[in-house]
Amino acid sequence: MFEDMEGMMAKLKEAQVKIEETKARLNTVLYQFNFIMSYN
Repeated sequence: MFEDMEGMMAKLKEAQVKIEETKARLNTVLYQFNFIMSYN
């Protein structure tokens, strides 16, 4: 039972890291897009 919980927690942490990376990437893209649009 506890091994399953540990595995689930590890997967959850991995998912959170991937979400944070994706958010950072999106913020960069949006920032660049706004920067480009502000010059047009």
